[in-house]
Amino acid sequence: MKDRPLISICIPNYNNAEYVGEAIQSALDQTYNNIEVIVVDNCSTDNSWEVINTYSSDLRVKIYQNKTNIGMVGNFREALRKSYGRYISFLCSDDLIKKDTIEKLVLKLEKNSEFAFAFGNVEYIGSRKGQSNFKFHEILQKGEWIKESIKAGGNKTYLVGTVFRKIEEIPEDTIVDLVFFDWYLWLRLGKGKVAFTNNIVGCHRYHSKNQTGLLTPGILNNYYGMKEVLTLAYHNKYLSSKELMISVDQLTRKYCILLYQTMISKNVKIKEAIIECVALFRFHAFSQIHALFYFFLVLLKVLLIKFIRNRNF
Repeated sequence: MKDRPLISICIPNYNNAEYVGEAIQSALDQTYNNIEVIVVDNCSTDNSWEVINTYSSDLRVKIYQNKTNIGMVGNFREALRKSYGRYISFLCSDDLIKKDTIEKLVLKLEKNSEFAFAFGNVEYIGSRKGQSNFKFHEILQKGEWIKESIKAGGNKTYLVGTVFRKIEEIPEDTIVDLVFFDWYLWLRLGKGKVAFTNNIVGCHRYHSKNQTGLLTPGILNNYYGMKEVLTLAYHNKYLSSKELMISVDQLTRKYCILLYQTMISKNVKIKEAIIECVALFRFHAFSQIHALFYFFLVLLKVLLIKFIRNRNF
C-alpha cells in the first residue's frame, strides 16, 4: 500500500485498570505502522489513569481524561471527536485487537471505496471461552449486512477488530445515546457495501464488570435496549417498516429462548417466572401481537415444566 493512511484506534476507558494496559499494548503492537491510539478516561475511580499514563511517552498514544463522567456512550463519542485518522477502530479497554487486524482490514477498505466498514470473527476470553461463528461472503453487497442482521435478530458485528471509514463531518447521530449504539452504527453504515474476513480480528472479554451476563433481568433489559435500536433506525429511515417488523419478530424469538433457558437453568419458581414475564409490560416491550404471543408461550412452557418437576408454587 503506497499511501498508508492514518488509522485511529480509539480506546474509551472507565474503571478497567486491570485490562486497559493490555488493550493499549495490543493497539501499539499492530503490524500497520501509521496509527494513533486515542485513550479517553471517563473519570475512573480506580488506578486506570496511572496505568494509562505509563504509555504517554509513546508518540503514537494520545491520552485524555474527562473533567466529569460523561457516560459510556458520551466517552465513545469523545474519543471519536479527538481522532484524526481516515479510518476508525474502536477498542473497548477490556478487549484486545490482533496484531495484523488493521493491516488486513485497511487493505480491504483501501481497495474499494464503497466499503463502509470491514469486520471479522472474534475470540472470547475471560469467563467465557470460544469464538464467534459469523459466516459471510468476503464482500457483502449494499444492504446485505442489514438483511443478515435482521435474519439473526441481533447485531452481527463486534466493536473489537472492526474498522470503519470516518465521515468527514461527524453527525450527532453517528454515536447515539443507546446502550447498543454499536448495532445502530452498523445499521447506519450497513446500507453500503461491507467487507468481511473469516479470520479472528480481536478478543472480546467476558468478566463480572461488563454487560454480557445472561441473568433474567439482563435479558429483559437487553431486549428492550436492542428494540430501541431498531425503532430509532426505522425512524431515521435506515430500516423500512417491513424490515422493522421482521427484526422485532426475530429479536423476540431469540430473547424468548434466552428467557426460557435462564428460567429453567436458574431454577426460577413459578411465581417469579410470572413476575419476570409481566415485567415486560413495564418496559413497554410489545409493538406487535407476535411479541406478546411469544413471551406468553415462554411463560406457559416454564409453568408446565415447573409444575411437572415439583408441583409446588
